[in-house]
Amino acid sequence: MKYNKAGTIITIAGVLALSMSGCSSENTAEDLLPNDLGFAYSQVPAQSYVTTEESTNGSSFALLQNDNSVVAILGGSSSCPPTIESITKDDTTVNINLKSYGDVACTMDFTYAGWQITSVATNYSFVGKTINTCIDNACNALPVK
Repeated sequence: MKYNKAGTIITIAGVLALSMSGCSSENTAEDLLPNDLGFAYSQVPAQSYVTTEESTNGSSFALLQNDNSVVAILGGSSSCPPTIESITKDDTTVNINLKSYGDVACTMDFTYAGWQITSVATNYSFVGKTINTCIDNACNALPVK
């Protein structure tokens, strides 16, 4: 086996370039994770949306960005963070279905996870909709600001 130092460096540089090409502080349409019901979603920095009052009372909420985009700020444990598994909808409700951690022991600390959710379906608007978070089919309405 021949060792080609120049080829190895080029290969490593290529791998680094490919792995870093997805790094960005802003989400683009390609960064969002589409689902089969016409939504795309990705994590966003939650703390930029949380006020001091909200951080002390630990409430989750949704911020309407425009007719077809909402940011969900969800509170939970840092060891079992709120993670979207799927999104479902009907004419009046959007359900954000979160990962269930079952019997896993989660830490008692509190942190926020932020999720940008965008409707990529034609003519679907978040305006006037009830937005729920659901774990194991138990749902709670998020206040929309």
